[in-house]
Amino acid sequence: MNEAADSSTVQPAPLYEAAVGFLVSERSNNNAWEQVARYVDAYTRKIVAGEATFLDLKREFRAVEQQVKADYKIEGRMPSAWRSAKSTCLSAARGGIPIINADGKVQPKTDVGKLLKASKDGTLVRSDFDMFAAHIQSAYDIYTKLHGMDVKNAHVLLQSHALGAICQRLAA
Repeated sequence: MNEAADSSTVQPAPLYEAAVGFLVSERSNNNAWEQVARYVDAYTRKIVAGEATFLDLKREFRAVEQQVKADYKIEGRMPSAWRSAKSTCLSAARGGIPIINADGKVQPKTDVGKLLKASKDGTLVRSDFDMFAAHIQSAYDIYTKLHGMDVKNAHVLLQSHALGAICQRLAA
């Protein structure tokens, strides 16, 4: 067993294992896509529940990549299969595209990619609520990066536009 793998201190372990799986999958038929997809799906549920943010998920990917690179003495980029899976899963999570199908099975990465493409070119019709939720999450991710007067200005903007319009509509 590789001593570098024993020294892992990064949590979450499933994402770390998936990243290592992509290193191994370059030399075998190991399908680490499913591990990443299941992890992101579970994390997306935490985001929807308000227990985490999309930015937190991106930070976890970054931390895991740094740990794997240190443990396995990798210089440069992670394997292309890992980068592709990461990009696909993060795009799906941000865009509200399902990674897990109704039967609880992981959709093939190619299918998720097709859904992402369809959502960008307008052939995939998402509900108004799904689009609203995705925009709110994007706005929140940006909001968490604001400082000083930008925070105050964001509050004024929300009160005068977004929240005001929502409250008026609810009152009608």
